[in-house]
Amino acid sequence: FEKDNYTRITFARVEEAWLLDPSVDTDNDDMPDNWEVLVGLNPSFDDSDLDPDGDGSANGSEYTAGTNPLDASSTLAVSNFSSASIAWHSIPGKFYAIEESTDLDQWSTVPGAEAILSSSAETTVPITATSDLRRFLRVRALP
Repeated sequence: FEKDNYTRITFARVEEAWLLDPSVDTDNDDMPDNWEVLVGLNPSFDDSDLDPDGDGSANGSEYTAGTNPLDASSTLAVSNFSSASIAWHSIPGKFYAIEESTDLDQWSTVPGAEAILSSSAETTVPITATSDLRRFLRVRALP
């Protein structure tokens, strides 16, 4: 902690590993209790499939993506797409994968895009064109 005249805290650093200890998960919903308390969820109730902010992402997915499950504007979303690249809002230090489909039913990871480590608030990755007439892409946060 740093203090101004010992009257107010101006900086605090907490190690994520300590705060989000994944080994403590009372309700076995794959979301650490400390994270659930931090974001306002109930660590004694499996709420991983709920979507309290109505953004289309369940709490468990929000945990994996590093987004806020109580803020509909906090989402994992593609921010730019062209025939040459795909970009998305990202969290530095998280891993992502790019997946592709021709029918929106069967998805596979794009070769070379299995584990992309983000180093900034937006990640841009070049993509290679294919001969498929229809090709859908999505970005998935990795646990």
